[in-house]
This record gives sequence, C-alpha cells and structure tokens, in this order.
Amino acid sequence: MNGERDCLTIRLPASPRYTLPLRLLFAGVAVRMDFSVEAIEDIKMAVSEACAILLAGTDGGSLVCLTREEADALFFEMRAEGGVRGQKDDGISRVILEALADEATFTCKDGRCTGIQVRFRL
Repeated sequence: MNGERDCLTIRLPASPRYTLPLRLLFAGVAVRMDFSVEAIEDIKMAVSEACAILLAGTDGGSLVCLTREEADALFFEMRAEGGVRGQKDDGISRVILEALADEATFTCKDGRCTGIQVRFRL
C-alpha cells in the first residue's frame, strides 16, 4: 500500500430519507478502520445530527458528503448545495455533534449552517 487513504464522495438529494443510508456508509468505513462499537454509535449519531442541521428548511438542492480515512482518524464533511437553506437555530443538534466528535467545524452563511466538518480519532 502506498500510504494513500480511501476517500469517498457522494451527492444525494437533500432529503431526510437519505440519513439512514449515510449513517450506514459512515459506520461501514468506521468498522473497516477498527473503531470500537461505542465510537461507531457516536459516528452514526453525529451523521444524524449533521443531517438535521443541514437539511432543515430544504427546498431542493443536494447534500454532498465526503469521508476519508486519516492515519489516526475518520474525517467527514457534509455540505448543503442548491436549494438547501440549512438550519438557522441549530442549537441542540450542534451541541450534541460537538460533544460526540473530537473536532467539529461549522460553516455558516447568512446565519445558516451550510457545511460541517467532523473528525473522530481512533
């Protein structure tokens, strides 16, 4: 192996019905990286909370999700594109996401969250 890590990118319609498949995708990557069962549950919950934040007030558009393996962590980024407006008051979901992840960064525009970057360390 040449040291490069796998990177997956997926674009989905901006709809809450795709939250479950995203949870399964990220959980599958975490399993392959040997995360603990508890950490995998945290990752799945973080994906759900990120979807809740980004998909609030959807009006078409898409959700772009990227995940990559790092030497000591699982990184994922989710961003809303097109008609997705993002949640204006993302209070509790944001608090939960920040508590679950080792790092969480939020990109906001006009007071609405349009992107989230999350890192879980092994």
